[in-house]
Amino acid sequence: MFRQFALIIGITYFGNIVSDVWQLPIPGTVVGMLILFFLLYFKFIKLSSVEAAADTLIYNLAFLFIPPAVALIAKLDVLRDTWWQILLITVVSTVVTLLATGYTADILIRKGKK
Repeated sequence: MFRQFALIIGITYFGNIVSDVWQLPIPGTVVGMLILFFLLYFKFIKLSSVEAAADTLIYNLAFLFIPPAVALIAKLDVLRDTWWQILLITVVSTVVTLLATGYTADILIRKGKK
């Protein structure tokens, strides 16, 4: 499994390099995950090459939210003035995401029945 983690981290690091060199407005970690997606999609890398490590990361995903949560708590004085704006943005974006997901799933289900 060490090789699988090394592969995921290596591709993510390469994404950081690409993002920095090309000065992309997208974070390097996102670029790395897009690279990994395309490598898997076009079968340059087999799913079994990263599956166990990816499953482990997904299984322990809740632990990865602890550092950002602590950082938010440390900045409560900043959030105190803008909490209602953050709440509004969160609610609106959640509703839009739910509607878009439902609409897309509906289209795909209808296509599948044809």
